[in-house]
Amino acid sequence: MDFNLSNVSVCDYNKQVKTKATVEADVIVPDTKPDIHRILSVKALADVSERYMRKDKVIFSGKVKFNILYVGDGDRSSICSIEYTSPFNHQADMPGADDSAIGIGSCNVSRTMFDVKNSRKLSVGAMLDLKAEAVRQSSLEAISGENQFPDTPSRSMNYSSDYLAACQEFEINLSDCMTLPTNDENCEVYDVTIRPDISEIKTVNNKAIVKGNANIQVLYGAEGEICAYDTEATFTEIIDIDSVSAEHMISSHFEVADSSYALSVSDAGNQLDVDFKLRGSICAFEHGEYSLASDIYSPDYTYDTKSRKASLMHISKCNKTQTTLKDSIILSDTDSAVSKIYYMDATVGQSSVQHDGNMIKVNGSVETVIVYADEENTLCRIRHTSPFETELSADAGSADSVINVDVACVNYGYMLASSREIQTRTIISAEGKLTDFEDISLITDFSLDTNSPIKKSSQPSIVVYYPDSNSDIWDIAKKYNTTCEEIIKVNSLDSSSLKAGDKPILIPKRQIN
Repeated sequence: MDFNLSNVSVCDYNKQVKTKATVEADVIVPDTKPDIHRILSVKALADVSERYMRKDKVIFSGKVKFNILYVGDGDRSSICSIEYTSPFNHQADMPGADDSAIGIGSCNVSRTMFDVKNSRKLSVGAMLDLKAEAVRQSSLEAISGENQFPDTPSRSMNYSSDYLAACQEFEINLSDCMTLPTNDENCEVYDVTIRPDISEIKTVNNKAIVKGNANIQVLYGAEGEICAYDTEATFTEIIDIDSVSAEHMISSHFEVADSSYALSVSDAGNQLDVDFKLRGSICAFEHGEYSLASDIYSPDYTYDTKSRKASLMHISKCNKTQTTLKDSIILSDTDSAVSKIYYMDATVGQSSVQHDGNMIKVNGSVETVIVYADEENTLCRIRHTSPFETELSADAGSADSVINVDVACVNYGYMLASSREIQTRTIISAEGKLTDFEDISLITDFSLDTNSPIKKSSQPSIVVYYPDSNSDIWDIAKKYNTTCEEIIKVNSLDSSSLKAGDKPILIPKRQIN
């Protein structure tokens, strides 16, 4: 028999793994730096340079760059800084994964730790939230449900699926140049913090256009004072991605993987050149609509049907949202009163994600570190954790939907309300997608043996069938080797209805021409 085939995109494997890794290192204070009196801040920047699949495993490797701010044993009103880089390697179980799967992932530093061993040595640590998603896809040829089998009963159903048409990880190297508002030739930069915010991604044929801005905050010392400088750098980058087009639905992730800076001191001003690297991934999903044969049989001849179980993938992108978390930090009686704030850093951690109707609820916490001077101009720190909750609108999925949400801090600020109260404001972005799977049976082949008529000699000339409320004309016709049209005609049924109803129906023996 001749029939039309449809090329159907199916998902052979999809798995998401979330794991935590702790990176620890011992740091020795360089000979050029003073002894440690008090640690002010430990900030960590993670760069996952490799992530690959092995049988039932996913392996992460890269480095974590620590920036340590502390008060020296001499001048208690000035900041000292140390940079230290530590490699890491971590593996997690991912049953069924291998190097044939397409893998994407992300890394977020959710917490930092430190422990002072002595005045010349400390240990530092970072808690990494690692995430990996592996997808393996293929295509199957299934019998189409359109214009098929004029002489053989068949029925069809409409299906849809989303296919991962393109997926690419890449690096974007960016830079910015700024002039600090000082001419001090002894100016020293302690820390540079970069918070990216992707505002728009457009795709055209084989290219993605990424637009965004980066909030850059600089902490430096000049003319005996601790100073802060804020600026914003906008960027537009064009990424080559094979097979991507404007019609695709896009899912993306971006994170700062590395940064460096160089200070040039001159009479014209102190110029700071900042270089940073964004590690990103863009996945493009193509939507497919299929009309497929869901059942075929012959009422007259023996036949053979071949089918295969398959999984169709459905992707629903959630709307990106930003929420502002406001909090008030009240200093305890044991904390020194605040005269001036010099530094703030915020780290966002995600604790739970729930899908509720058309909304995704995200809960997490923001860890805030504040560096300030007390009334005696001694530098102090306070660490505070604030819970947050935000929501993303999404298409209605199911209880089995795989939820993937990225949260990040894109900006923050503070205000000194009184000598014992600090008000903070943190802007948190959240973006994600839902993945659902529909398991179906695809008919891949059908053959009819016209030399082997179905033996109907034992079948009565007419059958009186008493259907129940769930009886379907198609199933009855297939069981008694006849057609839906004949049952409808003999019983004067409504041809628009598939249900036989409660009345008995007559099923005559079908004669082979």
